[in-house]
Order: sequence, then structure tokens, then C-alpha cells
Amino acid sequence: MMHVSHYERRFLADQFESIGEMQASVNDLLNSMLPPHVVTLVHQGMSPIAEQHDNVSIIFTDIKGFTAYSSVLTPGELMQFLNSMYSAFDEVIMNWDLYKVEVIGDAYCISSGCPVAQMPWPPQEAAMRAVEVALALLRTMTQVCNDSSVQMRIGVHSGPVVAGVVGRKGPRFHCFGPTVVYAEKMESHGEPGRVHISNATYNMLQKGGYDYKTEDRVGIPVDGVSTLQRTWFVNKSDCKEASKLQRSLIVQRRKESEKVRHQLALSSDASSRSHPHGPELLKSDTALSSNSLSTQLTPHLKKSLSLRLSATDDFDSPRSPTSPSNRQKLALPKGVLRP
Repeated sequence: MMHVSHYERRFLADQFESIGEMQASVNDLLNSMLPPHVVTLVHQGMSPIAEQHDNVSIIFTDIKGFTAYSSVLTPGELMQFLNSMYSAFDEVIMNWDLYKVEVIGDAYCISSGCPVAQMPWPPQEAAMRAVEVALALLRTMTQVCNDSSVQMRIGVHSGPVVAGVVGRKGPRFHCFGPTVVYAEKMESHGEPGRVHISNATYNMLQKGGYDYKTEDRVGIPVDGVSTLQRTWFVNKSDCKEASKLQRSLIVQRRKESEKVRHQLALSSDASSRSHPHGPELLKSDTALSSNSLSTQLTPHLKKSLSLRLSATDDFDSPRSPTSPSNRQKLALPKGVLRP
């Protein structure tokens, strides 16, 4: 019976660990769907959640030639392309600490300056970060797809927005208002392979003293606006402040990742020590023969152990289709580069 008691304690310890992992996964999923401070408000039961941000820079992207390009791909190839592209875009956004608001097909919406409880940087810097991300997305696009017929248009506009959580099923954080609409118009009135910014965003860059090579578009018509609008193409960044900021943000992100890993390791170690059978389990004899153990296990525990062992054997077996050695890589569609 000693062996049975030993296994039952190990089994319960594994179950507690699995429950902890599932709770952590749920929290990670919620934090990936909503901003951290909004998650706190959700836990507090606040509804509706609405915020006013006076000066935010909104980025809109769209891909020219995407419809024709996707029509010749299989569903698997299309999803492989989109996953490769958006994963690369997500990395760019995280490097600049911006927020992905929404993805609809091949359209991408990003905010700079919200969502945060308090704006962490001046509006001028929010505009600079938005333009730097827009230029980086153009460079990234050529790395994930070398088909010249597929090009990205990007529009940027700065101004006030209302932001908050909408919906009960799959709630998401969204931005609303004329600023969002005008940013989308900057994208639709731009040109493939170029960053098109509004005069408001341009003035923000000038006010912050950020240096960019721009091209003036004096007096262009914009749908829904009665007067001609002055807008700008951004051709190149000569902003030294942006280079310094990017390096510091990357270093900060690495430090935060190391801190999180260290905290997880400490939490795991503390959990194993605080468990009433933790030290005992670590010292227990794990070299029990399968024959002597099987004679003392209850039928329920026998079945549980058998399933665990068979699952492990199937994964590691060379004959198993899920074995790492037998996994087939999904072929990328033509024109898509492996990240």
C-alpha cells in the first residue's frame, strides 16, 4: 500500500500543477485580448468601460493586390501567409510598445498613445512612434512576401478618440471617432508602398523636432471632406531620437522578459516547497518496477497511468505521426518567405 499511496500523492500533485497552468493560460488569454488596466476594470465589474484620449495617433494599413493573390492560394496556404505576415507585424508593434486594435482580413489598425490609464509619453512622441512603426511595416512586408504585385498602403492621423470595450461575447478594446475615420481615409487615399500622413500628424512631428524626409501633397480631395486637404508622404526617417528610443525599448523589453521568467521560476519553486507532500515526493523512490506497482494500483489509477504512459510513448515513438521526426512542414505558398 505504500507504493499506492506514493503514486496517489504524485497524481494529486500533478493535478494541482495542471490546474495552476490552466489558470495561468486563462489569464494570459485575457491579457492578450484586453489591455492590462482594462482587465483590472473587467475584474472589478465595471461596465461600460469608456475612455477619452485627447491626442492619439492611429495607423491603418491595407494590402493592394491581396484579393488577386489570395484567390490562387489554398485555405492552408492563405492562413500560413497571413500568420507569417501578422506575426512579423506584431513583433514590430511590440518593439515600439504600440497596441494592435483590430485585424479585418488584410486590414490592420494600430493605436499609439492608447490604451493606457494615463498617456505615458507626449502626443508628439506618439506620432513619431506611429510613423516609425509604419515605415517598419513597409520594410517587413517585403521580407514576408517577395511578390511585387502585393504592396501595402499605410495611413496615419492624429487626434482625439473615444476608446473602450464593446460586446459581451469575445469583448475587444476598440477606438472610435472622426480620428479613426480620417486615418482610414489617409490609407485609402495613399499609394502602395508608401506612408501617407495627415497634416495634423505632420504638425506633431514638427512640434516634437523629429526629422523626416517628407513630400508635400498640397490640396488633395478626401472623400467626405468638403475642402481640399494638405497631406504628406513620409519617404525616410532621419530621426536620431527614434533610433535611441528603439534601442532603449528593446533593452527594456528583454529585461522585462528576464524578470518574468525569474518570477515564474521562483513561483514554481515556492509552490513545490509549500505543497504538503512536496519534499516527500522529491525524495520518494521513482524506480518502482511496473509489475510490482500494477499489482497494487486500483483499477482507476491503473487506467490513468496507462493512458499517461501510452500518450508519452505515442509522441516519442518514431512511428507516431505526431513524433517530431515525422512532422511535415506545411509548404509555404509561392512568394511567401519563411520567417
